Amino acid sequence: MTKAVEEGDDIDESNEESEDEFDLDMTKDEEPKGFFGVFLARLRKARNENLVTILSIGILIFSAVTGILAQELNEVDREASTYETSSTEYISQARTLESIENQVILREEILLTEVKHLALEQTLYQAEVDLLNQSMSQNTDEYYAALLAKDLISYQQSGQMLDDGLLVMCDQSTTCQQETVQINGSDYNYSTFTFTEGQNSSVDLFLANVDDVVSEYELIFENGNLTELDGLSYNIGHVYDAIGDSNTFSFIGEDGGIEGYLTRQNIEYEDLGWQLLEQEDEHERFLTLEQDGTLNWIYYSDQANHHYQLYKMSNDSDDLIDCLEDYDSSQYAIQLANFYSEKADNMSNNITYTKGVMLQISSNMQSLAQADLTTELSAVSDQFNLASSQYQRYLESYHSAQTGLENAQELIDRLLEQSLANKSGYIQPSSGEFISEEVQESFIEGVHTESAAKYDLSKDAVNEAEEVRNVATEVSSSVMFVSVGNVTLGIAGGMISRASFGLANARSIFVLVAGGMAVGIIGLVNALTILI
Repeated sequence: MTKAVEEGDDIDESNEESEDEFDLDMTKDEEPKGFFGVFLARLRKARNENLVTILSIGILIFSAVTGILAQELNEVDREASTYETSSTEYISQARTLESIENQVILREEILLTEVKHLALEQTLYQAEVDLLNQSMSQNTDEYYAALLAKDLISYQQSGQMLDDGLLVMCDQSTTCQQETVQINGSDYNYSTFTFTEGQNSSVDLFLANVDDVVSEYELIFENGNLTELDGLSYNIGHVYDAIGDSNTFSFIGEDGGIEGYLTRQNIEYEDLGWQLLEQEDEHERFLTLEQDGTLNWIYYSDQANHHYQLYKMSNDSDDLIDCLEDYDSSQYAIQLANFYSEKADNMSNNITYTKGVMLQISSNMQSLAQADLTTELSAVSDQFNLASSQYQRYLESYHSAQTGLENAQELIDRLLEQSLANKSGYIQPSSGEFISEEVQESFIEGVHTESAAKYDLSKDAVNEAEEVRNVATEVSSSVMFVSVGNVTLGIAGGMISRASFGLANARSIFVLVAGGMAVGIIGLVNALTILI
């Protein structure tokens, strides 16, 4: 053993500073100096077995601590894995929610795009309505002027009132008065219609165009009342009363108007013609009978005179009787002649009267033929049909534009009711645009609130996992320190237990023990800090 120490001393002489060799047999009684000396002294006093036992206990403690730390490391790893799994789940949920939210945003974009389209369409409809409103007065006046002209001329010509005309309103409105007027010396009656302005909007639409109609058809209308005009000669009378604010129209008061009156005049003329023929035939017959009576009178007068002469010459009573008979026959014949002469004269007077009536009727018929408004009625009907067609197209266009405008607004309202952004007050209803880009971004952020929250939770889980992983790293470091300390103590124990070393190399053992204990304690302290 002395030899082993001497060999060890020989080995250490090349590396160590000069110092005294250790005497395991304690042959030297030198006093220990300093901590190192005290430690060496205690080592000298201790037995190898006790040192190895102490080191073994330390190794066991460090090994137990290493196992505990390893178990804790597994727990930490599982916790980190749990956070990472939670993060993955949060990300999956966030992506699902984000997909749903993107669908919501896409739906909003589709709704608002449709609203923008409808708003543009509504603008076009509004422009069309405004344009049509500008021409409404002209189109309306043209239509009612044409309708009024047709209504008045039609009633004068045929006695027919248009179903949608002015005159038919006289029976439906208190604003109108109708009268039948007879003018002395006139062959027919007059029918008058008086309309008061400002009491019926439908009537006013017609009355607003009276002046234009009268001016356009000035050859058909007479300006003035019946008394002033002393008849109208088959024209339509019109007079405006500024005091009463009324318009009076005068027409031929015969059923069927000019056409009806002309028809009845033709019938009457034809009947008188047949009557005239009968009268002329009777007149001829009466003249013939008168002539026959006159001839018979002359004959019987001659016979009576002849028999009277014979009676004077012969004084024959038979001749006298014949004379008296012939005289009676002559007197009867002259009476018949006078009777039929009177009949002929009377019939001649009748013929003269009939011819006079026929002449008057013929004159009336000529006047009626000249006053016939068939051509004018046809022309005004064509003009009305054109104006009516144009007015109908105008009304259809206006109705279509107005309906389109209303439908567009209704659809906009419906779409905006479905819009989440509009419910939040972010949308301009008139255009379908967001109030501002900031508001739009705020809305999008609001839609993504849930997914953003999930993403935040995922980030938090990731951060937690990273923190746990950091703890695991620190635990691993603690395990490494404790393991190093454990290994160092094991080496020191092995050096003590090996006969080749024993306590001859006490300095090295001291360093190993001190280092192992220091490293192990550092690991323990660090582990306790982490665990706490």
